[in-house]
Amino acid sequence: MRILREVIKDRVDSSGIRLYYTSHLRKYDGGIMELGLVYTPVMAIPPQEENFELTGYCTAKCTETALPQGGMHIFASQLHTHLTGIAVRTVIVRENQEVEIINVDNHFSAHFQEIRMLNKVVTVLPGGFGIMEEMCVNYVHYYPHTELELCKSAVDNGYLQKYFAFINRLHDDEMCHCPRASVTEQFAAVSWDSFSKQVLRALYDTAPISMHCNQSSAIRFPGSILTHTAPRLGSLQPSVALAGHHAEPPTPAARLASQQTMAPPQDTTPSFPLPLQHTLPLFGLAQGAATSSTVSLQLFELLSWGDPQQP
Repeated sequence: MRILREVIKDRVDSSGIRLYYTSHLRKYDGGIMELGLVYTPVMAIPPQEENFELTGYCTAKCTETALPQGGMHIFASQLHTHLTGIAVRTVIVRENQEVEIINVDNHFSAHFQEIRMLNKVVTVLPGGFGIMEEMCVNYVHYYPHTELELCKSAVDNGYLQKYFAFINRLHDDEMCHCPRASVTEQFAAVSWDSFSKQVLRALYDTAPISMHCNQSSAIRFPGSILTHTAPRLGSLQPSVALAGHHAEPPTPAARLASQQTMAPPQDTTPSFPLPLQHTLPLFGLAQGAATSSTVSLQLFELLSWGDPQQP
């Protein structure tokens, strides 16, 4: 280890590192686990959006693989995004309900990132891109150490391909959906308007997710790339704004919880994407009456049908 520091005349520098030795071995080894979104272009933010939420999950499919029976105990957290991120939160979910906030920063800046000690230890039970390429993760510091080092998710790519097929058909665009076109190229070819952005938001909120569970050796746990439905959660987010503060935008969990109270659509169309002549009445575009809740619910129903590998 080498530490370089500039010596300034008439200044005293007391910085440095202290090393301690003890003959009594600690009870637990500490660990760092990365939570959030997989580094992948499938989780994209449409252009010129002022507020667009993305959510990553660490589900029981991962935690039950590696966590001890008593769970892990988080004592510190480092929220992390690149230049686009403005707010980050990590919450504990039990029985489909957000029950505890691990860390939250509603005024996040990529230029000020720190490891924050938690006010109390939080128990969780088993149950490298460039600066212009965005990410959303949280490095939690915990004990006892386990082999689970990375627990993140992304939208299932098969359902994302259905989104591209649907939006391009809606706009009558010619676009190759074969493997030769990368996800980045397909996003660049989308004709972005308020509807295509809203459908993408609904896709991220309701479509199945792919879980990634990596060991400390960077090797994935056997069968760790799992595709299943994203949790539909009750939110812990306060519904009343504090005095002198603007109300926070609803979380994905809050939006989904509110949508569950609505009657599901009665359309029985067998597959997605739909023919163009049926798509417009379904979403109420002719009358301009489509709402985010309607789009989200109907899109969820549509994406639930058919083989996601056949867009």
